[in-house]
Amino acid sequence: MRVIVLGSGARESTLAYKIASETITVTSTVVVPGNAGINCPKYNLSSDPASTVDSLLKTCGENDLIIIGPEAFLEQGAADRFNAAGIKCFGPTKVASRIEWDRLAGKQIMEKLGIPTPAFKILSSAEDALAFCKSCEWDNFVIKRLGLCGGKGSYLPASLDEAADVLKTIFAQGDQQVLVERRIEIGHEFSATVVTDGTNVALFPFSQDHKRLSEFDEGPNTGGQGSCCPCQDWADSAAREAVVGYFQGVVDLLRAEGTPYVGAITGNLMVDLDEGKINILEMNARFGDPETQTMIPLLKTNLTDVIMQCVLGRLDPASVKFNDDNTSAVCIVLSTPDTNVRPIPKAVALPHAAFSRVAEGPDGGLVTKGSGRTLSLTYTGPTIAAAARDCYAAVNTPQLAEFYSRPDIAARQFRKINIAVLGSTRGTDLQFLLDRISENRLQARVTYVLSNKEDAYILERAKKHGIAAHHCGGKDFEQKMLDVLDAGDPKDYPDLVLLIGFMRILRGPLLSRFEGCMLNVHPSLLPLFAGGMDSDVHAAVLEAKATETGCTVHQVTSEVDAGEICVQLKCPVEADDTPDTLKARVQALEGRALAQAIRLFQMDALPGASVDKYKLAGVDVKEAQRLVDDHIVDIAKSTPHPEYVAPIGGFSAVIDMDKVDFVGKLLPAGVDPSVLPKIAVTVDGVGTKIILAHEAGLFFEVGIDLVAMNTNDLVAQFSKPIVFADYFSTSKLTKPIMLKVLEGVAEGCRQSDCRLACGETAEMPGLYKPAEQFDVAGFAVGAVVPFGAPGSPAGSAAVAEGDVLLGISSAGLHSNGFSLVRKIVSDANVDLTAPPPFESDKATIGEALLVPTRIYVKDIFEHLSDEDRACVKSMAHITGGGFPKNVPRSLPAHLTYDLNYEWPVPPVYGWLQKVGNLTVDDCVRTFNYGVGMVLVVDPANVDRFLANKNTTYHVIGKTVKKE
Repeated sequence: MRVIVLGSGARESTLAYKIASETITVTSTVVVPGNAGINCPKYNLSSDPASTVDSLLKTCGENDLIIIGPEAFLEQGAADRFNAAGIKCFGPTKVASRIEWDRLAGKQIMEKLGIPTPAFKILSSAEDALAFCKSCEWDNFVIKRLGLCGGKGSYLPASLDEAADVLKTIFAQGDQQVLVERRIEIGHEFSATVVTDGTNVALFPFSQDHKRLSEFDEGPNTGGQGSCCPCQDWADSAAREAVVGYFQGVVDLLRAEGTPYVGAITGNLMVDLDEGKINILEMNARFGDPETQTMIPLLKTNLTDVIMQCVLGRLDPASVKFNDDNTSAVCIVLSTPDTNVRPIPKAVALPHAAFSRVAEGPDGGLVTKGSGRTLSLTYTGPTIAAAARDCYAAVNTPQLAEFYSRPDIAARQFRKINIAVLGSTRGTDLQFLLDRISENRLQARVTYVLSNKEDAYILERAKKHGIAAHHCGGKDFEQKMLDVLDAGDPKDYPDLVLLIGFMRILRGPLLSRFEGCMLNVHPSLLPLFAGGMDSDVHAAVLEAKATETGCTVHQVTSEVDAGEICVQLKCPVEADDTPDTLKARVQALEGRALAQAIRLFQMDALPGASVDKYKLAGVDVKEAQRLVDDHIVDIAKSTPHPEYVAPIGGFSAVIDMDKVDFVGKLLPAGVDPSVLPKIAVTVDGVGTKIILAHEAGLFFEVGIDLVAMNTNDLVAQFSKPIVFADYFSTSKLTKPIMLKVLEGVAEGCRQSDCRLACGETAEMPGLYKPAEQFDVAGFAVGAVVPFGAPGSPAGSAAVAEGDVLLGISSAGLHSNGFSLVRKIVSDANVDLTAPPPFESDKATIGEALLVPTRIYVKDIFEHLSDEDRACVKSMAHITGGGFPKNVPRSLPAHLTYDLNYEWPVPPVYGWLQKVGNLTVDDCVRTFNYGVGMVLVVDPANVDRFLANKNTTYHVIGKTVKKE
C-alpha cells in the first residue's frame, strides 16, 4: 500500500516520517506537494488544493491511502472526491469539516449538544461589532474571523482602540461578518485530538499549543510557536471522560445528519476556573500543528493501523496505545525573522526536525524560504522538563542563533518550585516575578524574602503579597537566614535562592547549603564590569563608551560575580543615555532573565550546576560525611582500646575478640583466644520514612525496615546476625501503633534468622509532635564469617581494578531518601490512598512507597555455597546517599566504580522521576535505584553467581582506577 500525505509543512513531515518508519505494509510514503526538507518522495505539484486533487485522481487507486493534512483541502471537498473515486481517504467530507471552516457552524453544533463554549455574537460591520464590544457585559473579549485563517484568525485586543483597529482590518480584507466571543480570563488552554471512524472515537494525550508570538503569551497570535504533550489535564480522568463525551457527541450528531465524520478532530479547549468547566473554544477538522509534532512521537501503535481502522469503519479505541518509557514530548518552532536566505545546518535533521518553509540550496543543503515558521524541533523524554531540556539544548546552538524561538515553551507544565529571595533594595525584579506567577506564567512560589537591611522596601513588598519577610542582619546574617528557613513549614522550604539587589557577599553556611541552587542578577554583561553595583555599573558602561549592555544571571560563588553564567539578555546603549535611563532599560530585562534562569533550574539545565535534590529536601549527605571525618572520628579515637575495633567507616564495627585484654582471664586454661570469633556490631534507624508511615497508617513495615537496616549492614561486613535489640520512643504511647511496629520487628528477625533479645520503650511527653509520633532505633550483633581461605579474609583490600559489581535487586525504596520522597509527594499533592499510577501489586500509592526493605541474610548465607562466598571480595549495602556513598566503602582508596545502568529498575522510580523531575543521577545518589546489595567479584567468577537458582544477580558495573 502506498500512503500519500497531503500538505507541505512540519505536521505532514511528522506524519510521513512516522508512517515510513513503522510498518512493512506500506510500500512507499509520498508527501504532496511536500517541501525540500521532507525526507521521502515528493510530487512537485501545484500547492493549489483543487489542482493537486485533480492530479492525484489520475494516478491513485484502491491500493493507495490518502491522509489530508491542511484544512484548505477539506474546505474544497477533497475527501468527497477521493471517496467518490474509491480511494481510501483519512479526512472528513466538506460538509462534515464545516466545524472548522465555518466557525459559526461549529459554535451552533456545540450549542445544540450543550457542549460548554464561551458566549458569542455574530456582527456584520466594524461599527456594529465595536458598539457591541463597548456595551457588552464581558470584562474582556476575543475577536475571531469566521473563515480559514491558518491558525491566525483570533485577536485578543487589550483596549477598545485596539479592538477598533482589528475590526477595521478584518472588514477591509473583505470579511462580511465577525465573531465576538467572551474571553475566559481565569483558566488555562490545551488541545485535545481524537481520531474517529464516524462512530467510535479514540483520544490522544492532551497537548498544549503556544500560539502567541512571545514569551509569557505576549504578542499576536501565530500558527503556533511550540507545543508539549501530555499537558497537566491528561492526568485528570474526569477531564478525559468529559472531552471524549464532547467529541463523541459531535461525531454522533454528524452521523445522524447523514454526514459521517472520518478523520481527526482537534479541539482548542480551556478550563474555566470560575465556572469549573472545560470549554471548547473552537474545533479543527484535522491534526493540529504543532500539536502533531508532540503527539505522534508518543504513539506506540502503528499510525497506519490506527488510520486504516478509521477508514475501514472499525476503530477500536482500546487498541490505540502510547509509550510507557519516553512519555513526554516538547516541540519548539524556529522562525526566520525576515526574507533573507539563511542556510540550515545539516545537523538539523530527522527524527527531531520537521520542516515548513525551506528550499534546496545551491550546495544541495537546505535554506530558508521566506519569513515565518521554518522548522520544528521535537524531543521526547520521561518528563516534560527533561524533553524541554534536550529540545532547548538543540535550539540554543550557535548554528541556529539567527532563528527566533520562544524561551518558555512547555514551562506551564514544569514542576512548581519554592523560591527564597535575598534583597537589600526595592525588589523591582521581584515584582515582575510575582506578576508572572499570579498570571500562571511562571510555575513557582516565592515563600521567603530575606534582607540584611531592616528598612529595605523589598520586605514591605513581600508583606503586601503575603510572603514571609524577615530581617537578618549582623555578621552572622547567613546563619540567621538559614535558621529562618529551617524553622519554617517544610512545604515552604526553598528549592532555589535568588539574589535581587542583595548587597552582601556570601561565603558562609547559606551559600554552602544552596551550592548550585543560588543565582544572582547583575546589571551588566559579565565578565564586563564585574564587582560593581547598581548605578555605578551603568556609569562605568557609559564611561567605557560601550554600544551594548544588558544583564547577567549567574551562579553565586564565594568569589564576587565569578560564578557560571546562566542567562544573558542584551540591549543597546543610546547616545543620549544617562546612568538612570540605562538602568531603566537594563532593569526591564532583569525580570525576564531571572524567569529564564528559573526555567533552566526546573529543567535541570543550569550551566555549571550539579543540583543535589536530596540536599534541597533537607538532607546534606556530604556535610554529614564531613562531620564524621572532621569530628566524630577524632571523638571515637579518644576512647580506650583502639586495637579492639576497626576504624569508623564500615557498615558495622568489627570487634577482634582475641585482642580484648581481659578475654584470657575469663577463658579456661589452655584455650587459645585466637579461636574466638570476630563480633560485628551495628546501629541504625528508619529515618523520615516513619512520617510517611504515619500519614499512610502503615506501621508493620517500619518494624521490618528497622531490622533490615541493621542486619543488611552486618551482611555487608561478612557477618551473620545473632541478636537484635530495639528502642521505641514517643511522647504518648499508642498501643496499636507500638504493637504493629514490634510485630514487624519480629518478622524482620525471622527473616534475618536472629533473636529479638531486648528492647527499650521511652515515653517522653512534649518531645514529639504530634504526641503519637515516634522514632525507633535498632542494634544488632553478628558473628563475622570468613569467606575466603583461612588467613586471607575477604575485604576491600582484596578488590582489584576490573572486578565486577554484581547487584541483588531491592524490593523498592527501602528506607532511604524519604525526605526527598516526602517533598515530592507534598509538592505534587499526591493522595497516598489512590491506586498507584505505575505497575505495582499494592493497592495504594502509600503501600507501594512503604514496601519493606529486602533482607539479604538468606541470599548470602543460605543461597550461596561456601565456595560461592569464598569468591566474594567485598560487599556494599546501598542505603542513604545511594551508590556514591556506599559503593566506595567496599573499595580500596585507589579505586572507584563505573555503573552500566543495565539492571531492572522498579516502576516506582520512574514515577518519582516524572513527578519529582528527577534525573537518573539524582536517583543513584539518593536511593538504591533498584539495587539493595552489591557484591564485588573477580570477572572469572561472575557466571557462578548468574547461574544461582535462588537469588538473581545482575552485572551492574565494574571497578576502575580513580583519575
